[in-house]
Amino acid sequence: MSAIHVKKSDMDKSWLPKRRDRNIKSQLEYHLIICEGSETEPKYFETLKKKIIGDNRKKIDIEVIGKGKGTTVLLDEAIKKVQNSTNYISNVWLVYDKDDFTNESFNEVSKSCIESNKSNGTIYNAIWSNESFEVWVLLHFIRFDTPISRKECIKKINENFKKKGMGKYQKNDEKLYDKLLPYLNNAIKNAKWLEEKYIDILPSEMCPCTKVRELVELLEKYT
Repeated sequence: MSAIHVKKSDMDKSWLPKRRDRNIKSQLEYHLIICEGSETEPKYFETLKKKIIGDNRKKIDIEVIGKGKGTTVLLDEAIKKVQNSTNYISNVWLVYDKDDFTNESFNEVSKSCIESNKSNGTIYNAIWSNESFEVWVLLHFIRFDTPISRKECIKKINENFKKKGMGKYQKNDEKLYDKLLPYLNNAIKNAKWLEEKYIDILPSEMCPCTKVRELVELLEKYT
């Protein structure tokens, strides 16, 4: 199984982890999703986790954790979790935002994931959003490529929620994934379109952008 989908033009980027393929049919895989946030992201991925059905439960097992910690601290917490786990964790997915973190600390997570992947069987994946997770949410409705703050992003999300009769966007909404599901394909297309606008630059310079679709696409294969 591919840990992260990388287009050919990105293969030589130094901040991207090397591709490793695994056969999803061969054994049960344990995945750890560890989120910077303690509400929105964990609840979003917990809902997606619950949608894994039938024989797929024999292929993949997922643990979702909201740590309330960001950047390199999040990676340190993940490494400790892997080391103390009684199961072999094949993939760790670090879900975090740029927000007010420095460019250096934001970029360091991706770089450190690469270094960890060189010496550890577990694959660490940097699933970042610049500037916030709400970029991923907004991409379900519109295509945009200009930098946007979390506050402005939420404003635009609410405008689209209102048009769709979806109520108001709330960070602790346990039904967020289900509400957005009808527009998921649109979000994936828009996220890919956005990524393709950036060539050979660091994550901190890719604004707006989000890697959340990579994890969502992987898990969707099991639902």
